[in-house]
Amino acid sequence: MSFFSDIISSINLGGNWLLILVFLAGGAAFGIVLGKNRLGLIILSAYLSLIITKFIPWKVFLGTEGTADVNMQIFLFFAIILAIFFVAPHSGLSGTLRISGRGSSKFWQVAILGVLELGFLTSVVISFLSLGIQSDLGQLGQFFADPLAQFLWLVLPLVGIMVLKKKRTYLGEE
Repeated sequence: MSFFSDIISSINLGGNWLLILVFLAGGAAFGIVLGKNRLGLIILSAYLSLIITKFIPWKVFLGTEGTADVNMQIFLFFAIILAIFFVAPHSGLSGTLRISGRGSSKFWQVAILGVLELGFLTSVVISFLSLGIQSDLGQLGQFFADPLAQFLWLVLPLVGIMVLKKKRTYLGEE
């Protein structure tokens, strides 16, 4: 718990309230516009894209030492997300994952999932940046760049999907 209290005490909320409100409103709008099923597909494709992007053998593809440019990694991360998002509904995954359509869910559930997914995407993009750039983001940026914060943003969308899932009703139940 000291992690959150350290972050909250170190953030000067006077100048950052607008950023926090824009982040929360943008995440909620992201979730509401997409709907439950599409948001779940974006979450799944973001995890797959992160795995693929982090473990690409850049030396084999580029023929040089090290990794690719940060811009290339971020572009590839989002390109893989979009590719999975548009291809998966037309594949065998659509029936298995129930990803067709928007899905029915409560307003607040998709808003929370949208905020969690936007936080995850922000954390992943920041993780591609160099440590020097991450330190220049300021105190609010450390809410996404700190290793523990990145772990939490990685896990929270999955926890959100599990906790906020719709309760199924079976025949014979009321």
